[in-house]
Amino acid sequence: MSDLPPIATVMAEPDAERSSKRWTRQWVPVSPSTRVAWGVIAAAMAAVLVTAAILTPAKEGMGTHEALGLPPCSLVVTSGLPCPTCGMTTSFAHAMRGQFISAFIAQPMGLMLWVGTWLIAIYGTSVAVRGKGLWINWDRLAPRLMLTLGICMMLGWGFKIAWGMATGTINLN
Repeated sequence: MSDLPPIATVMAEPDAERSSKRWTRQWVPVSPSTRVAWGVIAAAMAAVLVTAAILTPAKEGMGTHEALGLPPCSLVVTSGLPCPTCGMTTSFAHAMRGQFISAFIAQPMGLMLWVGTWLIAIYGTSVAVRGKGLWINWDRLAPRLMLTLGICMMLGWGFKIAWGMATGTINLN
């Protein structure tokens, strides 16, 4: 093996060694345009969090978005059932006030996304300021992440409907 070129030596490593290196945390320098992009993303996340802090959560567990001039949820209007995203804005508004149980009841996925929004805002600020970001193998992570988010969204929607039926805020009759 010693007479192989360097790239061949790396490719010929045992699978156990390669797979353990695949998930190590590596901070790598990023380009100036990537720094700017992460700065813009961090600012957008901060704007979402500030907006949620300004809004007063609706007592019904959904409808807070209407304070932004948006129309009521058309699925609720036509069928009485909440849509998969009903309660997200209310959940964010509760979470910004530290009312995590109310945020979960309004929309469990909303509380998860609120945490994710904070993490992305912090990470984006870090990359923009430091000029280094985590190396992420998106080919491996993206499908798993999307599947997990989709399952969580459906579970949150199911919880929203079940909670509404149990408390009488949703009537299917």
